[in-house]
Amino acid sequence: MANQENQTEWSEILAGVVSHDGLEDRVGSLNSADKLRIDAECCEIATSFEVLWLGAVVAFVDGKLVEAVDLFCRALELEPRHALASVGLGKVMGRLAQREAAAECYSQAIQSAPSCVEAFFYRGNARLDQGRLHEAIADYLSALALAPDFLQAHNNLGMALTRAGQHTQARMTLEEAVRLAPHQPEVHCNLGVAHFNCNVFEKSLASYDRALALNPDYAEALNNRGNALMELGRLTQAIQSYEAALAVKPTYVEATWNKALALLTTGDYEHGWRLHECRWDRPAFAPIKRNFSQPLWLGKEDLRGKSILLHCEQGMGDAIQFCRYAPLVKALGATVILEVHPALMGLMASLAGVDTIVRKGDPLPKFDFHCPLMSLPLAIGTELSTVPAPSAYLMPNPDRIAKWRSRIGEQPSTGLIGLVCSGDPLHRNDHNRSIPLAEMLTHLPKGLQYVILQRDIRESDRAVIDAHPHILSFEGQISDFSDTAALCCLVDQVISVDTSVAHLSAALGKRTHILLPICSDWRWLRVREDSPWYPSARLYRQTAVGQWASVIDGVGKVILDAQKNRAAN
Repeated sequence: MANQENQTEWSEILAGVVSHDGLEDRVGSLNSADKLRIDAECCEIATSFEVLWLGAVVAFVDGKLVEAVDLFCRALELEPRHALASVGLGKVMGRLAQREAAAECYSQAIQSAPSCVEAFFYRGNARLDQGRLHEAIADYLSALALAPDFLQAHNNLGMALTRAGQHTQARMTLEEAVRLAPHQPEVHCNLGVAHFNCNVFEKSLASYDRALALNPDYAEALNNRGNALMELGRLTQAIQSYEAALAVKPTYVEATWNKALALLTTGDYEHGWRLHECRWDRPAFAPIKRNFSQPLWLGKEDLRGKSILLHCEQGMGDAIQFCRYAPLVKALGATVILEVHPALMGLMASLAGVDTIVRKGDPLPKFDFHCPLMSLPLAIGTELSTVPAPSAYLMPNPDRIAKWRSRIGEQPSTGLIGLVCSGDPLHRNDHNRSIPLAEMLTHLPKGLQYVILQRDIRESDRAVIDAHPHILSFEGQISDFSDTAALCCLVDQVISVDTSVAHLSAALGKRTHILLPICSDWRWLRVREDSPWYPSARLYRQTAVGQWASVIDGVGKVILDAQKNRAAN
């Protein structure tokens, strides 16, 4: 009789529950005695769906995940088509990091109840965690079709759209989230990210300020606010915002990283290089972090009679820029081993100060210390006034020069101009730094012979090349950076967006015109037209986001002046 009364009591608790989250809330309000009674009932009444379901939720809320899985499975054996029980099991599997199993549970719930909003929402979350962005977006849209005012679905859809690069749609979605929850700082912060990705930095800053007005200790908003201030050129305030984030959350590695980049941008190399080491604590760097048994060298140990491995860590441009430190390490008495990407092997053969070059992925020789290339400025103690900047520290291969000279054929009297209009399309800032070739040509001098130096050409640019016979392109013929270096050697000047070929050209000592977005990478500092890293480079900066016309016009005038001087001589 007591068991029957308990079942009635538990049924009353379950009555009116329309979502699994609602049941979690009810269970959370139960006292310890009630939870113990439910646990006992699960053992005594193994054929009651309600008791097993309720017991599963209690176990889940209390963090007893394995027990929760068992109870949910037993409950679903009794009622296989109970949607909320399937949602509950999915949430447990998600907590156990079994995302595919979780998604299957939510799919089962949808089959059982096609109007189950929770199932679409949580399956969207599982897909988002798996990086299956388009599926996640579809699930969130399905949830919102059933529940248009579902705040968290709007919020998560905005994040999924952001990750998918659909920034305008993300902004519209998150504006709706803000309308639904104007007093929630998180949605203001997420809208700030969407504005940021749309290059609307003043609005981005305003959103972060609203989030901080609601929660002054919101470390993520403080960090993001610093990013917006960086884009607006307010570096001192940006650094202050990063420091405020760190005051709230001292172990916040993203704020430390961003502060390091801001300090480097201002030319404060003494503090910037030191903080730059925090990159190895960032999740984004986990796949490239090297875990050698040999100690990391950051300038303290004596290298005389020792061997050291210098290894690439990030992009090709980074490797080209920082390989210049090899001769300085060699001068400390070390045997220098340089490990590089296969595409750089031939090029690096011309670098002084290297005893052995190893292709990345090949077995390494014995060594005593190691150092990533981008840690060498810290190890050597580089300040802005002491940047090692030889006029040229890489040389093209003579045989490659001969090969490309024959392919180019007779050069026009006006000379050749090398062009690089785009870089890696997967680069996080590609939308700001790459320029359509058609737009570049519109503002460059007519009547000159141009040579495309980049290895990969985008489809839209390929059509432009086909329509312009005065443009030489060797797509499919450039095998590595040795080929690109030879081509750079054969042109008079190079015009390039901020990508690896700009570094290569300048490292070869070629006169290089580098086109920069309004908020350029830290290595180009701010305001300056010259670079402490490359004596042969000249920098041209946007004055407004997305506006390249005046930048390219400026380059064109310099190119024409150079051509006039060439003709006069």
